[in-house]
Amino acid sequence: MKKTVYRHGDKVRIVTPELFIRCGYPKTIESETKIVIEEQGEQIKKMLKELGLREPLGLYDTNTWFGRAFNKIAREIAYCRLKQNGFGGSKRELYTQNEPDLKGKTFQVVGKRCVKTGDYTAPSWGYDSWYGCHEYDPGYLSNEKTHVMLEIQPCDMIRFHREKEMEIEEVHVEKL
Repeated sequence: MKKTVYRHGDKVRIVTPELFIRCGYPKTIESETKIVIEEQGEQIKKMLKELGLREPLGLYDTNTWFGRAFNKIAREIAYCRLKQNGFGGSKRELYTQNEPDLKGKTFQVVGKRCVKTGDYTAPSWGYDSWYGCHEYDPGYLSNEKTHVMLEIQPCDMIRFHREKEMEIEEVHVEKL
């Protein structure tokens, strides 16, 4: 069977309504930052106050420095936790969202990109004392698979803007 090639402007029908959310490891910086704020939010606020930053007094207080520092510290703590724990695992996967009301609808391809999934294998290095040379193997994805993501927009209306563009894996659509 010949592989279907999708180009900008092609019309497609959604067969399986699985919209692409992201490709990556189980935990994200955003999800971990929420956990940090829940667990250590009060401690971070206390530390900032002790360092001389004033907390906003109400809705109309224009002091944004406190919030900015708070968010940066929480995000940095979250990043360090994730880095230390391998972002929740070594498996790089596709994360999708089922949208049953899109099944059978026609869309136009407005963009295309590739993402890779697989199991992360960390780099390794060593020293061979017999021959006196260094050995290094860079990190890589084992069981690597390439997935083509299509950025799509509805055909029957003016292009609309969402927080994130609508993307779907090519195996979930059929070319018209």
